[in-house]
Amino acid sequence: LIRGKTLLFVSSVDRCYKLKLYLEQFMIPRCVLNRELPVATRLHTVSQFNKGVYSVIVAADEKLLAEGEKKPKKGDKVDKDAENSKRTKDKESGVARGIDFQFVANVINFDFPKDPDSYIHRVGRTARGVQNGTALSLINSGETQLLSDVESHLTEVCGGENHLKPYQFKMDELDGFRYRARDAWRSVTKIAVREARLKELKLEMLNSQKLKAYFEDNPRDKQL
Repeated sequence: LIRGKTLLFVSSVDRCYKLKLYLEQFMIPRCVLNRELPVATRLHTVSQFNKGVYSVIVAADEKLLAEGEKKPKKGDKVDKDAENSKRTKDKESGVARGIDFQFVANVINFDFPKDPDSYIHRVGRTARGVQNGTALSLINSGETQLLSDVESHLTEVCGGENHLKPYQFKMDELDGFRYRARDAWRSVTKIAVREARLKELKLEMLNSQKLKAYFEDNPRDKQL
C-alpha cells in the first residue's frame, strides 16, 4: 500500500518527534520538518527528502496556528512547548503553504486535519500532474464528525459522492506485527521526545554561522 516518498502529517511538533522515534525502531529513513527551525534548515530538509535521502518526512500542519487565523478550540491538542517558546514562527512555516515537495507518492494523515481546507492542502501534495498518488487517513472514534465535514465539503466542491473510501485491512495478516508496533509506540516516552527536540535545536545552534565565532572564543560553552 505504501510505496515511494511519503508525507506523514500529525497534529503537533511533539507528535512529529514521537513518530520519528517510532519509525526509527523499524529502520525507516525519516526526518522531521520542524517549524521552530530556520527557513534555510527546513528547505535543506525538504531538499534531502526530494533527493531520496529520506523516504518519509513527518510534519505538523501549522498553517492556521502560524497565521493566527483561528484560536484553538476546546478539546484541541496543544503543543505546550511550542506555545511557551520565544522563537518567532514565520507565517510561511506551515507545510500546507508553498514548500516544493517532489514526487510524493503518499500522504498519510496520522492525525486527521481539523478542517476541510487543511485536508485539501495536505492531500494536494501527492498525485500532481499526471502522477499517481495515495492519500490515507487514520480516523479514531472521536474524529468521525471531522471526516463527515471533509466528505461534505468534497461533495459540494467536486460533485458526486463517495470521494473517500474505507480501506479494508486484513487484520489476520497484521497480528504478528501488531504487538511489536504497540510495544515500539509505548517505548517512545515524553522524555525521549523532549530529548530529541533538544538535540536537534542544539545541533542547529552549533551549525549556526553566527555562533561559530562565539564558540571559538568560548570553547567551554560549546561543551555544555
